[in-house]
Amino acid sequence: MTKVINRAIKLAGEKRIVGASKTAVTVLEYDVNSQISRCYGATKPTDGDAGYATGCIFMNTTGGASQTSYVNDGSSSSCDFNLAIGGTGDITAVVAGAGLTGGGSSGSVTLTVANTDGKITVGADSIDITAGSLVNADIADNAAIASSKLALATGSIIIGAANVGAALDLSGDKKILIGNGTTATSVDVSGDITISNTGETTIGANKVLASMLAEAITPSHVVKFAGNSEAEDATASVVITVAGVAATDIVTASILAQSGAAHILKVVPTENTITVTLSEAGGAGTQIAYQVLRAIA
Repeated sequence: MTKVINRAIKLAGEKRIVGASKTAVTVLEYDVNSQISRCYGATKPTDGDAGYATGCIFMNTTGGASQTSYVNDGSSSSCDFNLAIGGTGDITAVVAGAGLTGGGSSGSVTLTVANTDGKITVGADSIDITAGSLVNADIADNAAIASSKLALATGSIIIGAANVGAALDLSGDKKILIGNGTTATSVDVSGDITISNTGETTIGANKVLASMLAEAITPSHVVKFAGNSEAEDATASVVITVAGVAATDIVTASILAQSGAAHILKVVPTENTITVTLSEAGGAGTQIAYQVLRAIA
């Protein structure tokens, strides 16, 4: 007849160093293939070690709550120990905190990121701001946004347009920025001056009028023509043709050269002509310098 033993079996176990990682364990049981089926120790066997039967139970003597019992889900040639039945745990509820929905106190629960305004995009392992969702009110008044973050073409500035910022191209050669009473625009310089792309301005030819001069420096006449007559063997009268001379002009003259000893008696302008009367014949090589003054209109 079979005898029943009603006493506990006390197993001291066999201390071993197992696997390539040389993990120290105390073996309590082997299977028929001499693979460890139950053991304990202070360090969980390293995954990939050989010598542990599939389903081997390892008891961690230094494990905390829920970290005392592991099972080999791998093979005898490459172990893979994962938590099994150690501990009972102490989580009684999963509460959805700020910005989350879901949770629960029993069964399988899920937490979901609240996204009522569509401003975030939740991925499998990321949370991002939804493109194009931010508005001006979302940006803090003291937000320090670097100008380098703005997409802006070279030579452009940001200017208000219809109450929003808009790019204004200022790269046009020799253009200037000017207001027009409503906004500002880039325009060419026109009128009496020109400007270079280095900022240098130049008054155009024949652009300064007498009316532009200060009263203290406004002359009564301006030089209209000036020059020298051709050298000639002059008599006592030298006639000089100057297109544009008027009878109302004032003409001054002087003798540049002569072979005689004449001096000027008078100078008379007529239309397109200046007549210089000498005291006597000037002789060979006589040349007269003249200057025609015209009254400012």
